Amino acid sequence: MQDFLQNNLKIDSEKLCVFNAGDSPAAKTSTSENIQNAISNFASIIKHDDRLIFYYVGQSNVIGEKLRLNLPGDDITPEQLALWTKEIKASSMLIVFDCPGSELAAKALSGPGRVILSSCTSEQHYTTRFSEYFIPALTDSQTDINEDGKISVLEAFTTTSKNIDDWYRQKKLLTTEIPVLEDNVDGQPSKEPWRFKNFNTDGRIANEFFL
Repeated sequence: MQDFLQNNLKIDSEKLCVFNAGDSPAAKTSTSENIQNAISNFASIIKHDDRLIFYYVGQSNVIGEKLRLNLPGDDITPEQLALWTKEIKASSMLIVFDCPGSELAAKALSGPGRVILSSCTSEQHYTTRFSEYFIPALTDSQTDINEDGKISVLEAFTTTSKNIDDWYRQKKLLTTEIPVLEDNVDGQPSKEPWRFKNFNTDGRIANEFFL
């Protein structure tokens, strides 16, 4: 995702914060304090017409129907992230959770102009592979389903969902990862947001969100 933002979208380094659980010199350690400080800094400079992308890839666990993102030191919850991002004025946000049980993040972070992608449902607690398919889909011409020359977040999500489903089918394995999307502010993600025109549910905002 870092390569995509820098090389494809030409995002300036001062507008990008990368955190890593390891010792990479190119990234800060992904502690709760570092993430909170970065979000606070963005809140002070982001304007209404700006967009925010928050992308988490890693481990998590579910305790009492609450999702906890596993970080070095203290874990954080979607409720904490919701509180930290409350002051950010960006009119649109893309929030992605590629981790077990990630559907549980949607309710806490749902809001106007926000597209929330979760790699799996709340009942699925195994390691996910969402980013393995989602990132390539953002630049693959085959992802442009309506052939308008642009790739929307919804199109990338749709392609990712299909490819993940195909992977499990080809391996003849029980599906332990069903991606879901929330963008209609009800906090209830959809497994098939590409049907939004028929059912008037999640997918409309993601269909108009282009990177």
